[in-house]
Amino acid sequence: AAEAITQLTPDIHPTSSVFPIYIDLTNEKSIPEAKEAVAAKLRELGVPGLDFLINNAASAGSPIIFALTVNIASIIAVKNAFYPLLNKSGEIIN
Repeated sequence: AAEAITQLTPDIHPTSSVFPIYIDLTNEKSIPEAKEAVAAKLRELGVPGLDFLINNAASAGSPIIFALTVNIASIIAVKNAFYPLLNKSGEIIN
């Protein structure tokens, strides 16, 4: 994922407020750290909140508990963490 972010970031227009962020869903500290990084970026840009949160996490690997954690539990954890950062008309895309 970090490599994909590195490859995609140059395609984002310099005046855009779009920014990718990497979250390691196997690390319980990663979600709150990412939320704080996003909140700091919003303050830096002078943007009141997120218009969209695109949650693109998935795992098809074994064991099944790992896949369920990434595919279900982490979606809920990310939504709960980032919901306060959304604009009133903001959307979460899973």
